[in-house]
Amino acid sequence: MIAESAPWKDQLLKDADLIERWAVKQRASERGSILIERKVFVSAFSMRKLIECEKVSNEIEGRGVRAERFDLQLGQKLDWWKRHSFWEAFDMEAPATCSLGVGDLLDIIVHSKVFSECVYAENDLRVSGFFVTSDRRDNHLWLIPLAAYTDLMRRIGNDYPEFRIVFDGDGKHFSWRGHGEPPMQIAQKMESIVESRLKRS
Repeated sequence: MIAESAPWKDQLLKDADLIERWAVKQRASERGSILIERKVFVSAFSMRKLIECEKVSNEIEGRGVRAERFDLQLGQKLDWWKRHSFWEAFDMEAPATCSLGVGDLLDIIVHSKVFSECVYAENDLRVSGFFVTSDRRDNHLWLIPLAAYTDLMRRIGNDYPEFRIVFDGDGKHFSWRGHGEPPMQIAQKMESIVESRLKRS
């Protein structure tokens, strides 16, 4: 449980800046690669935990993150050996543009089986994004643009939603987290839950 989200969110904002500063360095270095990898992993865990603890608005939680998906080639399997040459297992010539749900993306990173930087070109070693696949969902490889990922970090880092909650007669809760008034259908659902609870009491 995260009681106070501000320190977690402040760190996300700092780490987004740090990832981008190291990503634009022209010369690749082991230190830079390790730093980016670590910050991506830790931020993914932090964001997932903030969502689980209901410290993020429903609007951000329901967003999609732009990505490219590569399918596992027929007859290939991403086993222990192939992880170190993962590009041989996937059809890298036929990417499909897609949108990954925030929760799905964070789970894939936290449970990553493959994680590798993607650079702009052979003679331009600035980091443009990262390849990742999960030990739970390894039939696809995803390329996540770095700008899309740091944008998500900043959105969550700057998100301080209002929180509304109601309980039904069994003590289960339904909550809405957002800015301003909740949408009409959400407000009506919360009102209906309260009315049903009062009728039972």
